[in-house]
Amino acid sequence: MEYDSPWKTILDHLLYHCLQMINHDLFNDIDWTVDPIFLDKELNKIAPKHKVGNRFVDKLFQIQMKNGETKWVLLHIEVQVSYDSGFPERMFIYNYRIYDKYQQRVISMAIMADLDDVWRPDSFSYGGYGSNMSLNYKVVKLIDYEEEKLIQSENPFAIVILAHLNAIKNAGDDETQQTTRARAKKNLLRMALTRNYSRDQIRHLTLFIDWVMNVPEDLDNQLKEDLHNEVGEKKMQYITGWERRAKKAGRREGMLEGERKGMLEGERKGKLEGRREGKLEGRREGKLEGRREGRREGKLEGRRDMFLRMVNRKFGVVPDWALTKVNEADVKQLDRWSDLLFTDKPLEEIIKPRA
Repeated sequence: MEYDSPWKTILDHLLYHCLQMINHDLFNDIDWTVDPIFLDKELNKIAPKHKVGNRFVDKLFQIQMKNGETKWVLLHIEVQVSYDSGFPERMFIYNYRIYDKYQQRVISMAIMADLDDVWRPDSFSYGGYGSNMSLNYKVVKLIDYEEEKLIQSENPFAIVILAHLNAIKNAGDDETQQTTRARAKKNLLRMALTRNYSRDQIRHLTLFIDWVMNVPEDLDNQLKEDLHNEVGEKKMQYITGWERRAKKAGRREGMLEGERKGMLEGERKGKLEGRREGKLEGRREGKLEGRREGRREGKLEGRRDMFLRMVNRKFGVVPDWALTKVNEADVKQLDRWSDLLFTDKPLEEIIKPRA
């Protein structure tokens, strides 16, 4: 399951509720009358390269504090299910790179979305001999939240946490896991649809649930039919299947676009390759033609020299008019003239001069 995209999307739309739940002190000091500014482009410029296989989501945003200060907040979400010794160092690298490049002091937080109760890295340090460097950052473990309290919470981000935990706890393709996941998905969708959330919040919650709690289409259709009977047509307008159809259509469009781009790229590469091959073939042909032409020219020149020597022996000094004719003649003409040299014809009849 790919968690990066749904988490990035939900944080863009529920950041207020996320911070309200995971860092209440910071939440209370923010002036929420000023919209946060998301700094994903800035974060991409300093992001360290990661090993293949790690799953995490990073969000960087600028917030206005009630005291008038502006702060940059790095929210790093680890969405992997195994220990990673490099995680604290990554938090440190992000923090110092942001400060180094933008001269902004960063509040670093980490949401650990795995199931390991023991693994809770909250600092990184190195140094010695009186020189030390360290970073401490706030860590929130999703598994620390009690399921019953999350269910009772009116904060929409509680549903996000419930959906994610249910998804990773019941991950798998066997029938029991799929059935359990489908049942939990239906309950969470009902929760999102029946609470007093805004239209936008409901739409993004149902999309997140549908995304991370993927189930086979037959189970998905059944649970949505059951929901339709429970909550009614008006509520079901948010999840009547358009999300799934949109994703399928998106995949189809992506495939078609990929094929189109592939064909264009193939054509471009083909043209380049054709030009390259053409140049190589041209050079090869040029070399061969050059050799052939050289042999032809050499053969012709040799014939001319031989013919002129024969003329010189028979007639003495070769007149200029005859020399001009010989230099303009081809091999066949020279061969015919050479045969006539063994007759009694004068040079003027053998090489007929111009009038």
